Amino acid sequence: MTAFCTAADVESVLGPELYAGAAGYGYGSSSADSQIVEDAIARQSARISRLLGHRYDDATLAANQSVRWATAELAAADLTSRNGNPPAAGLKQRTEEIVEWTKTVAAGSADLAGSNSDAASVPSLSVPARVRLDPRRAHLPDYEGRPYVPAGG
Repeated sequence: MTAFCTAADVESVLGPELYAGAAGYGYGSSSADSQIVEDAIARQSARISRLLGHRYDDATLAANQSVRWATAELAAADLTSRNGNPPAAGLKQRTEEIVEWTKTVAAGSADLAGSNSDAASVPSLSVPARVRLDPRRAHLPDYEGRPYVPAGG
């Protein structure tokens, strides 16, 4: 399973003090504590993959910034609530928004920003266009330094 975010991403969501408390730092060995964080990231990466895997492969999901931060937010909520404590109100609200966003993307009502589906829907010109919008500036060279030549002339 590919992890869609890093422990540093989760720490940036929670802040150093809350991250240390949620990850258990100071209460056990640091290797056991880092495993807690990695497990939370793995659970939430699997959750995102389950929701969006039918539209995008893991490589696309892992490379996407929106997925990265959504996974970090979900993992942060997972860490803070692992001892039976509810996540902070702001974190809980963001988690609910992320779940709704993933459902929207999964349903096909939205696409991941920067995914190939965005590029396929944008028309492109097969020939570079030279357009001069202001005829009063016809005496000026175009952006490549060529003089303007009116059509048919």
